[in-house]
Amino acid sequence: MERLKAFSDIFDSLTGRAKRHNQALRDVVDWSTSIHDLLIKYNIEESHNLDLILEHISEVKFDLTNIAYKARAIIPISKNIKGTKVSSLIEEIMRNLEEFRRQLINPDLNRTRLVPMLAKVCELFKNLQDSILETKYK
Repeated sequence: MERLKAFSDIFDSLTGRAKRHNQALRDVVDWSTSIHDLLIKYNIEESHNLDLILEHISEVKFDLTNIAYKARAIIPISKNIKGTKVSSLIEEIMRNLEEFRRQLINPDLNRTRLVPMLAKVCELFKNLQDSILETKYK
């Protein structure tokens, strides 16, 4: 079994798979940090209070657009991380953030829809963090 592991490690180093894995993991960690910063900046993670978000609505929309833009670039890269569901989590987070941003643009701002959306984003982000922590650098 050790010989197979050694052969696998040699194969990975020759093909650059470990390097792609590590780079993808670093990019995903950087992107998740930007989401974490957003959650802290607008006090979303601790309480799903919309007051701060609605007070700075234009900044929130800009931040959400920026995060979604970065996510589109990271999704193909994150597929290099083998053995995890990071890519699908990023896609789902991006979809939920885009839907939240669209709701903020809507003139008939529906506060009752925004709170569950925030809760879903926080839950998905927690799952992403757990998945990242389970993944190891090669």
